[in-house]
Order: sequence, then structure tokens, then C-alpha cells
Amino acid sequence: MSKNYCQKFEIPFVARATKPRSKFIEMAITKMNLKKSDVVIVGDRITTDVLAGKLIGIKTFLVKPLTQMPSKLQRIIYSFENYLLKKIES
Repeated sequence: MSKNYCQKFEIPFVARATKPRSKFIEMAITKMNLKKSDVVIVGDRITTDVLAGKLIGIKTFLVKPLTQMPSKLQRIIYSFENYLLKKIES
């Protein structure tokens, strides 16, 4: 989510959360006065979004990336993540 989107709808946010580290995610949960059991992380990356949630005990949802034309590095990462996802599903 972008800073502008969050500000427009008065949604608290933490920029540059350095996922999968938990420090900033836990800071956001505290800032919003929530319990981990009431939080879900929705993300398009297994190695950041999903891993971050799993490491601190938060439910996660993996969605397809919104990027239309991923960079070469993103394509390599997505390829690796697709491989991991297939391993997990089998």
C-alpha cells in the first residue's frame, strides 16, 4: 500500500517494514492497537510477506503480483518463489 493511499483513507502505516523482520510489523500492530490474532498479512511475495507473517504468528494470504512488467531481478525472485510454492503444495 502506498503512503498516499493510506493517508487518503486515514489508515495507519509503516513504510519500509524490512520484511521478513518482525520489528516494524509488530510496531504497526501496536500503533493500530490490534492483537496478532486480529491481523492478516496480504502480500505477493513468499520470501518477504508470507515469511514475515509466519515468523511472528500472523495469518497470511498470498496473492498474485500487481506488477505488469517485473524487472529482471523480480522475475528471478518470482521464479524461485513459484518453485517454493509448488514444493509446499505437493
